[in-house]
Amino acid sequence: MRGNQEKMWKFMIDVHRQADDIVSQKRFFGKGCLRITTRYYKLTFGSMAENLTLNLINRYVWRDKAEVKEVNQRSFDKLYMVEDGSRKQIFAYWDNQAIHVTYYGKERIEDIIPPLAQKIS
Repeated sequence: MRGNQEKMWKFMIDVHRQADDIVSQKRFFGKGCLRITTRYYKLTFGSMAENLTLNLINRYVWRDKAEVKEVNQRSFDKLYMVEDGSRKQIFAYWDNQAIHVTYYGKERIEDIIPPLAQKIS
C-alpha cells in the first residue's frame, strides 16, 4: 500500500524539493540545532494539500506514542506538530503548498513555528 501512495503523490506533485534554505539552522537556531531538514511541496491543486500532509504524518511519525497536536497558526490552513524526545516535526499546508520540517535539537518546537511562518509569508 505504501508504494502505491508514494507513486500517487509523485504523480500529483508539481514540485518537491529538499529546501533547507526555507528554515536555516544557523539563522534561526544557532548552536542549539543539531540537524534540520525541510521538505517543501508545491501542488498542482490546492485540494490535495490536506491529504498530502496527513500522508506525510503517517509516513514520518514512527512511534505510536507520539502525540500529533493540531496548532492554530494564521499563516497556515492547518499546522501539526509532533515531539518525540529530541526529534521535533512540523507538518503544515496552505493554499497549494505543504511543508514538513524535522528538527533535532534543544529548541522548543513552539519556537520553530514563528520563523517558519515568517519565511513562507
